[in-house]
Amino acid sequence: MSEKSDFSIKNGVFLTKYKGPNGDVAIPAGVKEIGGYAFYNCTGLTSVTIEKGVKIIGQTAFSGCNIESLTIPEGITSIENHAFWGCRNLREVTIPASVTEIGHRAFEGCVNLQSVTIPENVTEISDSTFEGCSKLQSVTIPKSVKKISGTAFKDTPWREG
Repeated sequence: MSEKSDFSIKNGVFLTKYKGPNGDVAIPAGVKEIGGYAFYNCTGLTSVTIEKGVKIIGQTAFSGCNIESLTIPEGITSIENHAFWGCRNLREVTIPASVTEIGHRAFEGCVNLQSVTIPENVTEISDSTFEGCSKLQSVTIPKSVKKISGTAFKDTPWREG
């Protein structure tokens, strides 16, 4: 498990970089935003627990990681562009009801992603959000979603099925 010294944190709330060991990581209490590229290409990272209180998962924050297990807690409002792009081992994502924005290409290339649930507060699914998720079989989209980009589910069996 990670130690607080494994993180670079500005002003006690903005996580800018992870520099600890591989494996399971828990985001420290008090962090409000996971900055862009904070875990970029941490290929040994297999599990992330995000503590309540985090509001934003920044652009490309976990891109290229080998996350297998992910807990996104209630309270997160934004999953920014490319946040989990290329997380090839990620299998299932349940996005909490507090999320109002999922950036473009947020889960693109998560080739083992099989299931996703979009929360009620999301109104749009952007360009390439789930593109290339070649094992995506189950998608729950609420009535609140008014716009789905033509490439949102490109190259997925869910779109083709």
